[in-house]
Amino acid sequence: MLFICIIVIVGTYTFLPPFVEGLVARSLQAGLGLTDAPEVSLVSDPAPNVLFGKFEEGEVILTSPEFGDVNPDEVTVDLDPFDLDMSGSLASGEIESESPLSGRLRMDLSEEEVARLASSSGASGTAAATPVKNVRLEEGYVVVGSEFEAPGARIPFGVQGEIFLRDGDLVFQPRRLEALGEPVPDRLARGLLGEAGFAYPIDELPFEGEISGVEVHEGHLVLTGDVRDLPVG
Repeated sequence: MLFICIIVIVGTYTFLPPFVEGLVARSLQAGLGLTDAPEVSLVSDPAPNVLFGKFEEGEVILTSPEFGDVNPDEVTVDLDPFDLDMSGSLASGEIESESPLSGRLRMDLSEEEVARLASSSGASGTAAATPVKNVRLEEGYVVVGSEFEAPGARIPFGVQGEIFLRDGDLVFQPRRLEALGEPVPDRLARGLLGEAGFAYPIDELPFEGEISGVEVHEGHLVLTGDVRDLPVG
């Protein structure tokens, strides 16, 4: 009898957590209208808390989702502690909880995606007036590549600047301009710098929450914020 009880307990702790994670993943897939289910990992500490639907933390990873007009490579949500109605959720096959899933949001954008945003104003933003050829993301700053016409030639140049958030827009503020590896004279630089800035709205999220921070790293841009209510189908 004792052996059977041990087998039941071990089996419960082995198979119940993955089952609940799959349930949460399918519910989020339906609620967010995703093509693929997200990757979900949940933590109950101590382990018996999983039997009561108590989870101290969790992580949701969405790969290449479409959030409005923004296409991040990856979106991660670090879940706050939450409780599930385990019997109700298991019986219905859907998430049943007294409180919504919430947590901290992280969105990773590639250089190509930032370049696309720079070339498009979105619904209410401002596209760069100069043609954006490429975007290079370095630690703490951005370089937007473009070109201008000179007699008999098109000369490439790079505009270094910073990206920040303002009233729900992702804004690029040009600071410095170089062409062919040399600083551009102030009179010409002022006009080109003024045309290189852009703003793109990123406040359209498929859940309640907001983007509140931006970090520029080598090769990718990170948007951070909070999620207050992840929809579950």
